[in-house]
Amino acid sequence: VRHLHITGTARLSPGEIEALLGDLRGASIMLTPLDGWRQRLLASPWVRDASLRRALPDTVEVRVVERIPMAMARAGDVLMLIDEEGAVMDEFGPRYSTLDLPIIEGLLGDDSRTGGLPDPARVTLTTGALQSLRDAHLLARVSHIDVTHPRNAVVTLNDDPALLSLGDERFGERLQSYLDMEQRLLSMVQAVDAVDLRFGNRVYVRPQKAGVTFASMPPPPEADAVEEALADPSNDDAEE
Repeated sequence: VRHLHITGTARLSPGEIEALLGDLRGASIMLTPLDGWRQRLLASPWVRDASLRRALPDTVEVRVVERIPMAMARAGDVLMLIDEEGAVMDEFGPRYSTLDLPIIEGLLGDDSRTGGLPDPARVTLTTGALQSLRDAHLLARVSHIDVTHPRNAVVTLNDDPALLSLGDERFGERLQSYLDMEQRLLSMVQAVDAVDLRFGNRVYVRPQKAGVTFASMPPPPEADAVEEALADPSNDDAEE
């Protein structure tokens, strides 16, 4: 093997791929087992998939599919880049300063930098939220996602400090419903501390002052119905 033709890299450079392949250059193009070299590439946290193909007389074509960073997960006092599957890719630093990504709270423990694994239920919640919000074209509006409770993703937006409880499904749909009613809520409640969107057409609003406002929001275009209630919807295990 005299030449490596590398495609598919974005964050990784061709030089970094060549370094991962070590002594492939100079090996017998016919006899060297390419699957072993592929496994070396897959060991990189940035490589999601890879393929190698012989191109006679002396070239190996290397195609790389990189993982795409979707968020930054807090691990102790550092932030770790993660992809949409919750896989840890790298520690966030100056190299990635151009990335504008939401921060995930409660996913990783302090030992994540040394190989500690996150809780599977929180990984499932995180990946579901990231994919749903991305598909709804809302991920860019999200500042933080807290998955401390494995059945309730709590979101804050870049321009809104309210804590938005989205539960464990239909994240994009529920966040969009909040955005659709946001101005109406602000006309009823001067300052919103938290909004619980887990209960279908019933939306619980906690103002920054004492008391809880309950808003019953029928699907548009039906008329709105708003009433005051004293119930406290703080039980994270409540079902719809």
